[in-house]
Amino acid sequence: MCVCVCVCMCVCVMCREELVSYYKQLSDAADLRTERAQWRIRRHRLHEQRADLSQSESAWASSFDKSEVGTETVMYGDSVGNTVEKK
Repeated sequence: MCVCVCVCMCVCVMCREELVSYYKQLSDAADLRTERAQWRIRRHRLHEQRADLSQSESAWASSFDKSEVGTETVMYGDSVGNTVEKK
């Protein structure tokens, strides 16, 4: 076999390995971009859910009449079993 053929075959094998490595890097980069995009989508959805929850809690809290807070009587049992009234 000629030395030139051996050198060419070695170079071709090296080129092939470099191409495989290059395409693996491209694939890894594409996977990372996809993962980041999905993370952003999840983050945006969660932000919307937090905003909705905050609005509903604000509406719920503002629906209370401030004059009635703290005036109710609560009945509970003490450690002996007696009923105690707490204001």
